[in-house]
Amino acid sequence: MEYFNGIAQDDEHGREPWVYDPNGRDCRILKDLCPGPCASNPDLFLSVGEWVYFSADDGIHGRRVWRSSASGDNIKMLNLAPDDGAGLNVVQIFTLLGRIYCYA
Repeated sequence: MEYFNGIAQDDEHGREPWVYDPNGRDCRILKDLCPGPCASNPDLFLSVGEWVYFSADDGIHGRRVWRSSASGDNIKMLNLAPDDGAGLNVVQIFTLLGRIYCYA
């Protein structure tokens, strides 16, 4: 699976995370994290095993780190900072000795 920031924008969705399955040649939105025409502007995608981690803004909590299964069935925001709406200025997501870290 390949994950990317959707560059297509329409009245229904802003820039949201998309997934491409080269085996099935299927391209679809992973989830509309900022519902409606607003954009979550996902970036910093990192695949680890069957999970993908990335940074996105849902329009409520500010920019946060998210985790999703490859299928997109189990997507959630990780609680790495106070829920004050300011979010994190995430500049890097990486692995070290089997753990996930983010630099903000």
